[in-house]
Amino acid sequence: MAVSRRLWELQSQAANKICVDCSQKNPQWASVSDGVFMCLECSGKHCGLCVHISFVRSVTMDSWSKIQIKKMEAGGNDALNAFLSQYGIPKETDIVTKYNTSAAKIYRDRIQALAKGRP
Repeated sequence: MAVSRRLWELQSQAANKICVDCSQKNPQWASVSDGVFMCLECSGKHCGLCVHISFVRSVTMDSWSKIQIKKMEAGGNDALNAFLSQYGIPKETDIVTKYNTSAAKIYRDRIQALAKGRP
């Protein structure tokens, strides 16, 4: 399956149709590190984080590798927010604070492992 088609399918899932951080509709950006979709404004904030914390791509303008698509398949907006909420980190938490938590690091490691076929 073409990479762009698979990305479109992931983006079309109900939870991924709104920004992972602010709930704006139709997000056109993604954090590959977390496997989530976000709006332009939040993507700018993610770009302010180090790339090892949030590697940002445009859904439509950037090229995507197979491993990046696998990370998006392993993630999802609801999955990230549900995981973080287990650690007492609500969706509305400031982006810099939220993605610099140990829980977010654990989640990124999990996404990386799943994308590479490891538990």
